[in-house]
Amino acid sequence: MLALEGEGFILRGKFHPGATDLEWCDRRLLARIHRLTLNRLRAEIQPVSIADFERFLLAWQRVDAEHRADGPEGVARRARFARRLRVARRGVGAGILALRVNGYTPAWLDQFCLPGASAGGG
Repeated sequence: MLALEGEGFILRGKFHPGATDLEWCDRRLLARIHRLTLNRLRAEIQPVSIADFERFLLAWQRVDAEHRADGPEGVARRARFARRLRVARRGVGAGILALRVNGYTPAWLDQFCLPGASAGGG
C-alpha cells in the first residue's frame, strides 16, 4: 500500500465521518466523489433576482425604512459602527447616519462626540 501511495495511485486518510482508523482510497475515485459532491452542492444554490439582492443589501446596510435606527441612541450605535470602519467624521453624518437613522440631526452626532459620551465602546 505504501508503494502505491508513493506512486500516487492511492491516498491514505480518514474518508468516512467518525472514522478512527486510517483508510485507503483510489486517488481517481476520491477525485470523482469530490467532483460529484461539489456539483450536487452547486445545484442546490439558486441565484436570486436583482430586486431581492437589492432588498437584502438595503436591509443589511440598515438603509431601508424598516431597519433604520431611531434617535440619539441610534446615532450612537451607528457612529460606533462607523468608527470601527474608520470612516472620517465628516462622512459619518452626511453619508452614513443620515441614511440609517430616522430624523437624523447633526446635533445628535455632536452630542455623541462630547468628551466621555462615546467612552462606552460598542
